[in-house]
Amino acid sequence: MDENLFVNVSSPSTSRFASVADLGPPAAAASTVLAQFLTELMSTRIGVTREGEVTGAAERVADDGQTYYDISLVLRSRASRNQLAVTQASINAGQEIEWERAYRTVLGVAGGRRYELRLQADASRLGDATPAIDAVAASFRCREVA
Repeated sequence: MDENLFVNVSSPSTSRFASVADLGPPAAAASTVLAQFLTELMSTRIGVTREGEVTGAAERVADDGQTYYDISLVLRSRASRNQLAVTQASINAGQEIEWERAYRTVLGVAGGRRYELRLQADASRLGDATPAIDAVAASFRCREVA
């Protein structure tokens, strides 16, 4: 199993958030996160495309009284076996899934900053990792950093 965890905190000079609602409703925030992930995972290899979908977006209030957004995504990379083909249609015809990952992202706000917890696992083996991912996501809390 290959799970990863990452926490991102926005710069205080580039953002001022009063609450997670400043990111829009959960579905809009999920679309923004999906676009961000696809940009970050862009490939320069010929015949490779990255695609994704939002599989869940919900708002919850944690025991600290703060509101958090729980977002679930699936991202996949398709690579062509015919990457040096002459036409784009031939390149696309040879595409197959290279990898598929499930992401769980929790968004929160504290001290004017946006906090983002990213958890990921291989989508084909997500069932094994779901209890651990759910526990980590539910325990995430935003604290103001100096």
